[in-house]
Amino acid sequence: LRSAYLAGPMRGYDEYNFPAFHKAAKWLRSENWVILSPAERDEADETINSDKDAAGWADHLGLDYFMQFDLAFVCQTDCVICLPGWEKSQGARLETMVAVEIDHPVFEIVKGLFLGRNGSNLRRLQSVSNARVAAEFIAGTKAYRELPTLALMEAQ
Repeated sequence: LRSAYLAGPMRGYDEYNFPAFHKAAKWLRSENWVILSPAERDEADETINSDKDAAGWADHLGLDYFMQFDLAFVCQTDCVICLPGWEKSQGARLETMVAVEIDHPVFEIVKGLFLGRNGSNLRRLQSVSNARVAAEFIAGTKAYRELPTLALMEAQ
């Protein structure tokens, strides 16, 4: 595995969480990964770039606009690497579920329990099981909130 798509939360974060995407991409590239980052793609997108300085510059576009590019990136890479908080992101949950369905592994960036030479927490990649990806995906979907069995289970 040498190429990866970065998945993670954007909406609701300052600067759409781009600094975290840039930091992760820089680290992974230093480890010889080829990275496709949605933050970099969005910054280069002429459709939304003209409104970049306005607050909420990408909020007027729906998830479908971004997924047309991001899901293609998932298919073009060897795996998906998730930033912290990916479970709360509708787009990242969809991206990881697609990865599972096309037999691409999913990893998440975690801080190590040990310190590096300079005293900083080391980052590492940890595998995310297909079952967890599926559970996070299903629990976050609009359909899940409407399942009739859910109301019965909660009532018990």
